[in-house]
Amino acid sequence: MRAPSRDPRKLLEYAHPKLRHTAGAACMVVHLDCERQMASYAGVGNISMFFGDREKVKWRSGDAGILGYRQIQVRQLRFTWEDGDILVLHTDGLRKEGVKRLIHHHHTPSDLANAIHAHQYSGMDDALVLVCSLHAQRAVQIEEETIRA
Repeated sequence: MRAPSRDPRKLLEYAHPKLRHTAGAACMVVHLDCERQMASYAGVGNISMFFGDREKVKWRSGDAGILGYRQIQVRQLRFTWEDGDILVLHTDGLRKEGVKRLIHHHHTPSDLANAIHAHQYSGMDDALVLVCSLHAQRAVQIEEETIRA
């Protein structure tokens, strides 16, 4: 069976049985359509996403469950974005409270990823933060910080 290429929900449904013999995973897949400035996403587990401009940021989380464990219900949702909007994905090793405030005060993806890592790490779990600056006509700028507990 070949993996679907652009549908976040189908990608997670494809990965789910492949992870059955592991400890499972939290995962969020985001597909960015640069022509329409539309994003589709689906997530399972303890992973959060913030998106929007520096003035209006929205928060979403993965659906309940663990990818690769038991039955999962995967929803696919969409949002529109504008040039320069920020997309932040992070695992539960980082506290989500306070991320919106940090987005307002840090202007580059690298600075924001470093600030989220420095100020939001719980010290209790592995942590990953991925920060993207979204642009329709050029490559997405991505920065990430990873911590292993």
